[in-house]
Amino acid sequence: MNVTQNNIDALNATLTLKIEKADYEENVSKSLKDYRRKAQMPGFRPGNVPMGMIQKMYGKSLLVDEVFKLVDKGINDYLQEQKLHILGSPIPNEQTPKVDFDTQDAYEFVYDIALPPQVKLELSGKVKIPYYTIKITNEDKQQRKDATLQYFGKMEQQDVVEADDLLRVDVAQEGEEGIKVAGAMLSTKTIAAAQVAKLKGLKVGENITLNIRELLDNDVDCAAFLHLKTEQLPNINPVVTLTIKEVSRMQPAEMNQEFFDKAFGKDVVTNEAEFLAKVETEISEQFARTSDYLFKIDVRKKLLELAHVELPENTLKRWLQLSSASDEKQKLTDEQLEKELPAFFEGLRWSLVQENIAKQNNIQIEESDILESSKSAVRQQFAMYGITNPPDEEVEKYAKNLLQDNKHRSRAAEQILEDKVVDVVKTIVKLDTQEVSKEKVEQLLAKIKEQNHQH
Repeated sequence: MNVTQNNIDALNATLTLKIEKADYEENVSKSLKDYRRKAQMPGFRPGNVPMGMIQKMYGKSLLVDEVFKLVDKGINDYLQEQKLHILGSPIPNEQTPKVDFDTQDAYEFVYDIALPPQVKLELSGKVKIPYYTIKITNEDKQQRKDATLQYFGKMEQQDVVEADDLLRVDVAQEGEEGIKVAGAMLSTKTIAAAQVAKLKGLKVGENITLNIRELLDNDVDCAAFLHLKTEQLPNINPVVTLTIKEVSRMQPAEMNQEFFDKAFGKDVVTNEAEFLAKVETEISEQFARTSDYLFKIDVRKKLLELAHVELPENTLKRWLQLSSASDEKQKLTDEQLEKELPAFFEGLRWSLVQENIAKQNNIQIEESDILESSKSAVRQQFAMYGITNPPDEEVEKYAKNLLQDNKHRSRAAEQILEDKVVDVVKTIVKLDTQEVSKEKVEQLLAKIKEQNHQH
């Protein structure tokens, strides 16, 4: 078998594989003999079926299998021997003559390959990228203080409905066909202020008649509240009577050592001054993470602009089309593919830029990096369930379990590489540091979200 490469341009090439009869004949013959040895057909003893019959029944399919095994092996061996890095996978050339396995005994296959571009990127202090620091206000501190006290507070029963209460109510309508739900839960935090005003002041045991579709204008919430399916909502009478059965309100935690230990770990904080300092530190860390995220977005944008990475877009598009068509679960329509291509190409360009910077700066990803990333993900999961200081041994156990999932491991490695690349860039370029308000940051984040949605 002979494999040759023909470079069409800097980004596209073809691999031509020529397969002669001598390349496959021996293996096909062995396979036919093996089939004959195992074949069981009426009128013949096992192993004595005429080879002509075996050849007629299985010869072509065995030939085709063997030839394409040689094709796969030839391509993989060539790429490894030549240390040839390609984008995507080789795809059949559209002008390749059709192979006729009935009349030919020598075959030629041509595959298109997408070559990675040469990334030319020189970073220095002449490159300026904005870095936003977020101003902490007294309002931010007070909000975080109140939120922390509220989070670690206790739910207590009340006699009268106020804002931010959790209600347990019975829902009823007149008649046998009317809606009847006992013990439905309703949070006044999730409904409009005008609707809360109707409920405020009601006492346990009292009732109110109202339009449930106005109270809960979200179909999913409304259906769940009434124990119905969303498609049933248009057919119901929306006027219902709610009877207040229970009013619960979260009372903020008291400023004492029990609260401090729950919030920050045993004896980490011992008085109000330390608590307030901790609150400010947490805000600073949160704002710093947001600043780093915005910087990462600006780094990506600036470096892609500077690098001008060209891609073999037509070849890659065909590769995506073929890959999609071969997988029913991920099959894309032409319209979906066209919509997703810009984001795919940008992601690929960014990946190539990151590889270039990592190579220039000898950035490595260690197993310890991946484990720490997984542990951070586990701590975030614990925090979602209110566990703010999980034991280290439990965190490590869950983190190692997560890393058994190759997709999680791959995502972690990609994130670590990006973080390390951005950290290196931060030390090389000039930071255009700007102090901005939280409101300005929210506008920037909203703009990024909108752009991502468009892509």
